Amino acid sequence: MVSKEVDRYAWMRETAQRLRDDDDPDPIAMADWFDEVSNSDRREVMSRLRCIIEHRLKLDHVTGPELERNRRGWDVTISEQVAQLATIFEESPSLRRLLTAEVLAKTYASVRRSVAKAYGVNPPVECPYGYAQLMEEAE
Repeated sequence: MVSKEVDRYAWMRETAQRLRDDDDPDPIAMADWFDEVSNSDRREVMSRLRCIIEHRLKLDHVTGPELERNRRGWDVTISEQVAQLATIFEESPSLRRLLTAEVLAKTYASVRRSVAKAYGVNPPVECPYGYAQLMEEAE
């Protein structure tokens, strides 16, 4: 059997076939793999959330030519990220539970600092967005 450290794709295919054939795959390796995949999914959700918050903050606080030059791209990015998150949550509804008020507040604080520094703006200290508002597509 190929090692998942050498070729993850081949290992997954081979393990799936072994399960179908009722052969005994390595349960520890499978458990480790499932942990890796679930962590990867969590990171993807958090990355998309960061991106949505970042672009909403820029749309709400950046002004002048910078806003006019970038508004369309920021709107499109939000729409794309929301659509991708919706697909992820459709496929794995339990991932939605990651978006707690605490996680949202921590993510917002981090993104707020970055946007404030990059654009010289001063967004609110407390997150002004709720989950439902963040999951709305850009106008």
